[in-house]
Amino acid sequence: MMMKPMIITRPARSLSTLRKLCAQTKKELEVKDYTGEHHKRAKRVYLWGNARTGALGVPKFLEPEKPDRSPVFTQSKPYNFHWPVRASFKVKHVAAGYGFTVYAGRSRDRSLVMVGCGINTDSQIGYHSDKGSPVDYVITPQFFELPISEEDGAVCRSVACGRAHTVIATNKAVFTLGNNVFGQCGRTVVEGEKYGGSRVIHTVERDDIIKAVCGYDHTLLLSADGSVYSCGLGTDGQTGLGNFECASTFTKLQGALVGKKIVDIDCKCDTVLAVSDEGEVFGWGNSEYGQFDIVTQDPQINTPTHLPISSICGKVEKVAAAATNCAIVNDRGEVYVWGYGVLGKGPKLQQSVEPELIPMTLFGMNTFSQDIRVEKVFSGVNCFAAVTNTKALYTWGKNAHGCLGLGHKNVQYFPFMVSVGSEVNDVACGADHVVTLCRSFV
Repeated sequence: MMMKPMIITRPARSLSTLRKLCAQTKKELEVKDYTGEHHKRAKRVYLWGNARTGALGVPKFLEPEKPDRSPVFTQSKPYNFHWPVRASFKVKHVAAGYGFTVYAGRSRDRSLVMVGCGINTDSQIGYHSDKGSPVDYVITPQFFELPISEEDGAVCRSVACGRAHTVIATNKAVFTLGNNVFGQCGRTVVEGEKYGGSRVIHTVERDDIIKAVCGYDHTLLLSADGSVYSCGLGTDGQTGLGNFECASTFTKLQGALVGKKIVDIDCKCDTVLAVSDEGEVFGWGNSEYGQFDIVTQDPQINTPTHLPISSICGKVEKVAAAATNCAIVNDRGEVYVWGYGVLGKGPKLQQSVEPELIPMTLFGMNTFSQDIRVEKVFSGVNCFAAVTNTKALYTWGKNAHGCLGLGHKNVQYFPFMVSVGSEVNDVACGADHVVTLCRSFV
C-alpha cells in the first residue's frame, strides 16, 4: 500500500510581520564606511541621445579614433562625459536645446565660465571659427565669453535653450544670444540680420531673475518676487501678453497671475505652465491637443489662465509642459499627467482632459520602500523625466534617437528607471538628447 506524502503547512506571515523582519534585519546588518574623513563624492555628467549634431560633445562619436570603428550617431545609454573634469570645469547648470548644449560653471579661479557644443548655425552657443570662418557645428565643447568682467563676481542662476537661442540668467544681468527673428532674445528685431557668425550677446539689465525658460522661439523669465516676463513669438499665445503678436522686449504678464507669487514655470515648445506658492496651476499658449480643455475649447490661450486641478492633484509644487502633454508633481511626491500622446499610463491612455495619477509603483514604491516620492519632473518635446528622493531617474515618452537613455529606441509607455550609475540631481532635455548632472554614490 502506497503512503501519501506528508504535507507540512506553515502559517502565512502578514505584511506587517514581513516589514518588521525587514527592519530588524537592516538594523542587525553591520555597515562599514571605508571612505576617508575628507572624502567628497565626485560630480559627474552623464548624457545620451542624438550624437549626430555634436550636442553630446564627444568628438570620437563622429570622428572615430581608430580606422576600424564606425561613427556613433545614436547613444541610447548613459555616457559618462569626462570633458569637464579634464578641462577643470565645474558644471553648475546645463540646458539642452534643439541639437545643442550649453553649460554654465566655474573655472579654477572660480570665475563664471560658459561652454557650448552642437549646432551653431545661429551663434546660439557663441561665435566660433575655424581658420577665420564661422563654424556651424561644434562637436568638441568650446568656451565662450559673456560681456562681463571677472571682477564682477557673476554667478549663474539659470540657463535655457530654445530652438536656436540661448538665455543665461545671472545675479548681475540676463544675457541672450542666437536667433532673434521673433524678438525672443529681448532686443529689437533687425530685418535681414544674419545670425550665423554673429558676435552679438544682448544684455538685459535685470539682476533679480532666478529662472529662465525657452520655448521654440519665445522666452520666459521668473523673478525673485514671483513675477513672470516674456518676449518672442506669440502666434499661439505662448507669450501670455494678451495677443498673438511677437514681442521684442520683456513684458510682465498679467491675467490670472496678478497678485500671485509664481515659484516655477516650464515650457518646451508653445504650451506654458506656471505654479504659485499656494500650489495653484496656471497655463497659456497652445492647447490644440487638449492641454487646457479643462477650462476652454479654444486651441490657443493668450493670457495666463487658472487651471482648476487642485481638487484632483492637491497642492502642486513642480510643473512640466511638453509639446502636446503636461505633468505636475504635488506636495505628496505624486505625478499627474494630461494632454495627448504618451502620458505614462500605458498604450491605451493616449489622451486625457483631466490630470491622471501615475501609480507610484512605477517610480519604485513597494512594500519595503514606501517612502518613495518624486521630487522633480522635466519636459522634453515628446517625453518626460522624473527624479525621486532617492536620486533615481525615470523616463517615458517617445524615444527619438534613444533620448530616454534606456538602451533602445522604442516608445516607452510607462516610467522606467535609467541606469545612470550615479545619483541624479538635475536633468536637461533637448529635442532628442538629454544631459544630467549627477554625483557619485560614494
